[in-house]
Amino acid sequence: MGHVYSTYRDPKSMPDIVKGPMFDQLQGFPNGRKKRVSVVGYPFFSSRLHFFAQVTEEEMIAAGLKPHERDYCAHTLIAFRKCRAENFFSVITCAKLKHINLHCHESDRLLRRKEYERERRLLAKQNETQPKFVGIGDGIMTRKHG
Repeated sequence: MGHVYSTYRDPKSMPDIVKGPMFDQLQGFPNGRKKRVSVVGYPFFSSRLHFFAQVTEEEMIAAGLKPHERDYCAHTLIAFRKCRAENFFSVITCAKLKHINLHCHESDRLLRRKEYERERRLLAKQNETQPKFVGIGDGIMTRKHG
C-alpha cells in the first residue's frame, strides 16, 4: 500500500512529517543514540582535497547556497563547487567530490527514511495498545472487537 493511500485511508496510522517527531528520540536506545558522522573522513581523500565538516550559516550564505541547499551535506557541496570553479576546463578532477556529495545526500535521505519508518512503527504500536471504540446512536460507546 502506498504512503498517500495509507494516509488517506487511516491518517492516524502515519506520522505527520510537518509536525516533526512525536516520540522521544532516545526511546528504544538504552545507551543513547550514535551521533551522525560526517563524510569528511573518507579514506580516498588526498591532502589537496580539503573542506570543513561544519559550516556556519554565514559561510553558507557567502558560498551562495540557496536555502534548500543548506542542509547536512552543505560542506561537501561547497567543496564541490569550489573545485568546479577552480578547475573550470578540467571538471573531471572534481569527480571524487561530486561522488562524495551525492553519497552524503543519499545517506542523509536513507537516515530520514529510517527515522520516518521508526516513527510509523512506534505510532502503530501506540495505536495497537489503545482500545478502539465505536459509537452507537444513543451516545453509548462500546469496544470494537477485532
